[in-house]
Amino acid sequence: MINIQMLVFSGPLQNLLSRLPCFALYIDPGTGSMLFTILLAVIGTSYYSLRMLFLKLRFRLSSGKVEVSGDMLDFVIFSDDKRYWSVFKPICTEMARRGRKVHYFTADTEDPVLSYENELVDAAFIGAGDKAYAR
Repeated sequence: MINIQMLVFSGPLQNLLSRLPCFALYIDPGTGSMLFTILLAVIGTSYYSLRMLFLKLRFRLSSGKVEVSGDMLDFVIFSDDKRYWSVFKPICTEMARRGRKVHYFTADTEDPVLSYENELVDAAFIGAGDKAYAR
């Protein structure tokens, strides 16, 4: 009769395993969890490092050239709520008095600036919520 244990663990592997104490092959749940966390950290770090390396490489290959439009806005104000009009109205009034154009972007449809009458204050509703930040 063939001994299955001898077939599986024959030679140097059997010699090594026979010398180890039985508790040496046991990994408690805390250690297993720690090893799993380390593995995920290494994978995550590698992913983001390679991603940043790719972005830097792409930037270097393009010589860092960025298209810059010649359109510059004089003075820009962004307000996400109508309650800030009391803060920005004196600024808009003073800038208009000095002859400077003000671009006022708001994320609130009821912002009083939308009905503010001044040719140097350009008020625009740019969308509510995340749409305002995507523009």
